[in-house]
Amino acid sequence: MVKIYPRWWWLALVAGLVLLMATGQSALARTRAVQALLPAWEAVRYASLPPACPPAWQDTFSAVAFFERALAEHPQDSLLMLHVGRALWLTGACEQAQQWWERAAEAGQPEAWFELLTVGAQEAWPEDVAPALEQYAVWKGDAAGKAELPEAALIWYRRGFDAFPSRLSAQRVVGMLKGDQAAQLDIWDALTRRTADSNPDHWWGLAKSAELRQQWGVAAAAYERGAALTDKPYDFWMAAGAAWQRIKAWDQAEATYRAAADAVPTSTSPWLTLGHLFRAQKRWDDARAAYLQAQAIKPQEFYAPLYLGIMAYEMQDDPTARVYLLQALDLKPEQPSAAYYLAQVSYREGKVDEAEQWLTQAVSWNAAQKPAWWALQLGDWRLQLGRCASAREAYDTALAWGLEQKTYESRLAGWQEKCAGP
Repeated sequence: MVKIYPRWWWLALVAGLVLLMATGQSALARTRAVQALLPAWEAVRYASLPPACPPAWQDTFSAVAFFERALAEHPQDSLLMLHVGRALWLTGACEQAQQWWERAAEAGQPEAWFELLTVGAQEAWPEDVAPALEQYAVWKGDAAGKAELPEAALIWYRRGFDAFPSRLSAQRVVGMLKGDQAAQLDIWDALTRRTADSNPDHWWGLAKSAELRQQWGVAAAAYERGAALTDKPYDFWMAAGAAWQRIKAWDQAEATYRAAADAVPTSTSPWLTLGHLFRAQKRWDDARAAYLQAQAIKPQEFYAPLYLGIMAYEMQDDPTARVYLLQALDLKPEQPSAAYYLAQVSYREGKVDEAEQWLTQAVSWNAAQKPAWWALQLGDWRLQLGRCASAREAYDTALAWGLEQKTYESRLAGWQEKCAGP
């Protein structure tokens, strides 16, 4: 403890007050400088896509002057470096801004890396910050997508992928490249090339490339390799099963779907998919057991009773089909597939009027998907019931939804014969 002699106490007090005032003024000036800077910088940073170099914003000039003076006194303060870079960027001195951000990053200021990423000014990223930069870029891309700005979203996703190539950012980029198979291949090949074979994402990229080349066996084997390297193998097992299923390698597909079920016991998707797999092989008892297992896991979901009802219809067990399809509708009102198959069951039982009512509901509930063949069948049934006006309406709807003109003209000829007379 420092001893202050009584007669010097007032000198110590004066010195303390001077220091306090100087420190307070400096802190106040710093606060004001930041307040002058941040509104403009946040507007740029959180824009869907910042400009390459924005026009000068006059209110930042005083902020630049303060931060430069403060840096002269505290040359190692990385936060000051960060702020002076932001201020310079907003005055249009973009190259100088990037230099200050690079210095701030080197001095241990992590947010400086985000600024460099935001303005697209960096190509090589340190391994310890790259994953966070990728997640930030994906977040920015998702925000741009929600704002219906697809070009900005794609740029952000690519920045994330360039910073840290992983399955997360690669899938986002590929999702924006629909219809461009060559560009999608480039991304998946780059993911494979830029990740080690000890990384499960390496095998995901290899599998996706193989899928695009329709090399289903190669894809399935790659997914399985990836599954063995991760503590979250569910997606790998499900994807492997789908690839095996494409080449009708039933046993391998079944094994991988069961592995997915073991990986996430609360998921119904593996069991529902197994049900579909068994149905394709007409293994009815196994399919029923798989669907019932899904229903036991999540009895509030409508999928299992829907598929059990469709399967019963395929087996011509109409009473059982009706029970399950009605159960699906109870769980999911206005479910169009349930109503469609109830219509088919009713028609096969000779209840044409009831069938027409169910099919009308199915077409209405599924109108967004424009099911032309459903509307065509509805027209046929209405014509059978002698409901000429509504039959013509259904035929016209089918045509508007993509029915071939030749098929429409054939149905229209039958309609005219029955409804328009000679």
